[in-house]
Amino acid sequence: MSRSLQQIVLDRLLARQRKAEMRRAQQETAAGQPELLAAYAAFARGQQSGSVRQPFKGWDLWKILLAEKPRKIVELGSGTTSAVFALYARRNDAAYVAFEHHPEWCQVTLDCLRAANVIGAEDAPVKCVPMREDSARPSTGFVEDVPDDADFFYVDGPPCPIRDGRKLPNDDVVRLLDRGGRPQCIVVDGRIDTVDLIRAHPAGAEYELAPSYVYCVRRGRWRDALSFAEHSVFRRKPAV
Repeated sequence: MSRSLQQIVLDRLLARQRKAEMRRAQQETAAGQPELLAAYAAFARGQQSGSVRQPFKGWDLWKILLAEKPRKIVELGSGTTSAVFALYARRNDAAYVAFEHHPEWCQVTLDCLRAANVIGAEDAPVKCVPMREDSARPSTGFVEDVPDDADFFYVDGPPCPIRDGRKLPNDDVVRLLDRGGRPQCIVVDGRIDTVDLIRAHPAGAEYELAPSYVYCVRRGRWRDALSFAEHSVFRRKPAV
């Protein structure tokens, strides 16, 4: 599918902005969170695809964490971002757990975090949990329910299979909303259909969405795309 003129222009602006932001991310991460650079290097040696988006992706998440000040973080899918959450949790006395469906990758993540001294030798915040598919919704997620009391979620796993030409959304957060859970912040990396699934839930009206650049382009929200956001962020609205 050919890109629209709007997207071509925005993509060029994004590339220019990201180049400058990547330099700033490198400088500020080196000054404030050098452990993360060591962790990213460890993941890169393991040929983890997400490492090419670092340190910008982690720098963006670190700013979100500082703004939201979560006390219990749940990450769905592990990787380079696990270092960000683990380091934040250690520095701020917060709880953190990641669900990872792949046993080998679960161990790789733990090894990289330990090698960078982001977690201790005996710490194991990454939990191996099998993935599932729900044909009724249809959707994908983990077989184990996410903790109801977490106030911050990061959705980047498990993999979204394609069924009948459509990529399945992750419904772990939506199942939490069904149970009455109301986290303060939900951050989604990519996963356009997952963002739409959360928005369509009755509880979605309780959240303000700051959509990612990718989401805006895919949904034709050209004005919103000018924020060039890396992640889609749901923030719970203040109680009236």
